[in-house]
Amino acid sequence: VYIATPHRFHLENALLCIRSGRAILCEKAFTVNGDEAEKIAQEAKACGVFAMEAFWPRFQPLNRLLKKLICEQKIIGDVRMLQVDFDKLEDWPDEHPIYNPELAGGTTLDLGIYTMSYAAYFLGADVRDIHAVATIGKGGVDDQCAIIAAHQSGALSVQTAAFQTDGRREALFLGTRGRIRVPDFFKPPYLEIVDEKSGDTRRVEREPFLYNGYEYEAIEVMDCIRAGESQSRIMPLDESVALMRLLDRCRADFGFRYPFE
Repeated sequence: VYIATPHRFHLENALLCIRSGRAILCEKAFTVNGDEAEKIAQEAKACGVFAMEAFWPRFQPLNRLLKKLICEQKIIGDVRMLQVDFDKLEDWPDEHPIYNPELAGGTTLDLGIYTMSYAAYFLGADVRDIHAVATIGKGGVDDQCAIIAAHQSGALSVQTAAFQTDGRREALFLGTRGRIRVPDFFKPPYLEIVDEKSGDTRRVEREPFLYNGYEYEAIEVMDCIRAGESQSRIMPLDESVALMRLLDRCRADFGFRYPFE
């Protein structure tokens, strides 16, 4: 079952499916907070039912290639910093769920999870320090946020997310031997590896989609279920829980809670 309801209902919907023996692919953010994510993870493990968060960028061929280039081949040396931004200007109507705090709307859960999960994929979800600021806009929800995280790997991630701010939607990896630019990091058309000395592009990688980029998370689910796996190695449940707890820390930093929490 693919769960694509508003964030507030993910826990209820996921538990209903899992207790009925139905495998789930649950949209990001996995839940509203870390405690809810923990409940889904525990129930899925106890029932032996497959469960996975639907963070589609992790499964795309170009991002998986990038993971090998950065983490295995060390093509730009040690990554010291990752700048990842998901800032856009949306013209949604006032009644859109994103503006509704009762539905767990706001930037952090809707777009901040993109930048956080992307950073964790390359730098690790084990974060020793994290700080966040945000602005509160229409509907009383956060409409932009900025996050700085110090990962145990020694790298920093600098993240921004916004839906009422016209900005960039790219990732920039800064290493000891060069940098990599990834335009539209959540569905990248290509990545650009830049030489550390000349500043010239020395390599461009492309991995065209089969369809539109969403198909790879569906393929992962099918492969895992056929293999008898209860979770994905690329998007494991414990990491989904850890990511929600990081977003909890971010929201606590700028003092934002939902009315029903």
